Amino acid sequence: MYYPDDKQFDQITRLITALANGQYDKRIKVTKLDNKFSTISVLLNMLAGVLKEAVPGLYPENNLSYLNHIILLIGKDLNIYEYNYGALELFREEHLKHLNYILDNSSIQKLKEMIISNAIENSVSLNFRLKDDLFLTMNSRLTRFKNQNINHYILSAVKTISKNEWSREELLQNSILPRSQFNISKNKQLIDRLYHYLMDNLDSPLKPIPEIADDLNTNATLLKRGFKIIHSSTIAKFHRDKRLERAKDLLLDNDTPLIVIADQCGFKSISHFSRAFKKHFGINPSKSR
Repeated sequence: MYYPDDKQFDQITRLITALANGQYDKRIKVTKLDNKFSTISVLLNMLAGVLKEAVPGLYPENNLSYLNHIILLIGKDLNIYEYNYGALELFREEHLKHLNYILDNSSIQKLKEMIISNAIENSVSLNFRLKDDLFLTMNSRLTRFKNQNINHYILSAVKTISKNEWSREELLQNSILPRSQFNISKNKQLIDRLYHYLMDNLDSPLKPIPEIADDLNTNATLLKRGFKIIHSSTIAKFHRDKRLERAKDLLLDNDTPLIVIADQCGFKSISHFSRAFKKHFGINPSKSR
């Protein structure tokens, strides 16, 4: 016979395993403190939250996987003729026509001087505007490229840094496309509060963002923009994905009915839950036990 304590023990084991593997988003749902396992579950949930804050290398804004080696084929007029996939990942496609759209004015001037003086093959620091309007200073190199007697240049750049090292307002002031932007350092604590708010409410559908903003005493635009920059996901997608991950964990308990799991993960019906689960994991929830 499989007792409730056994189920709680399995959940605790899975959470400890997740923490050991650096997965700090896992939580155990605790409805009441009626035994020692419930108390341990609450403490582990607290530990997961503390570890999330205490390990800076795993902060989303320190995640370096979004960086790419960019390669641009340009002419003397600074038009962009070709670009690699890495450039498409970092810049807006409509901006990959001319360097004026992805470099600040000081960087444009540097490149013009290099081309005029033929001072190529030298490293130079350039300030690039990325998709989210943050600027990134990257060590770059200009190389001559000859093809059928037409002189072009290859501009390449790569640098491994975290988002909190990006230059901000001072570079935006020098840009030909100034726009307001999210200050990560100033608003990091606010987005952390939103993160924990979402993780604490995985058992219900997502409230409208303006209501969440009211709960956190801020505005919806700041939440949506800041969360997307730091977590590389919309608020709604992040919340849905975490609810489905929780559901997948609960499905390991074979004796829990699907309708109960759907309810515990904030889905209004089992059909809605099944569709969302299959779309996310590529398999029906009933077959994932």
